[in-house]
Amino acid sequence: MRLYDAMAPGGVIVIKDMFIGEHRSDPEEAVFFDLTMLMYTREGRSYPLDEMRSLYREAGFSDHDHVYLKDHRFSLLSAIK
Repeated sequence: MRLYDAMAPGGVIVIKDMFIGEHRSDPEEAVFFDLTMLMYTREGRSYPLDEMRSLYREAGFSDHDHVYLKDHRFSLLSAIK
């Protein structure tokens, strides 16, 4: 929420991530990325897309847009203040 409060109205946030499936078992690349984040960071992990959208809403963001990057395992999730 601190980021939301610091942003100007109409500001856009974009997160590039490898979103993991709802049951945390797919896609395979995201599961391995999730395990890597857990091994190398204190509390790091991958998030399901729906959970990230929920976090955006809780912070006050609107107009969520999700885009898969062509030929890439990552995707972008953006929202507007």
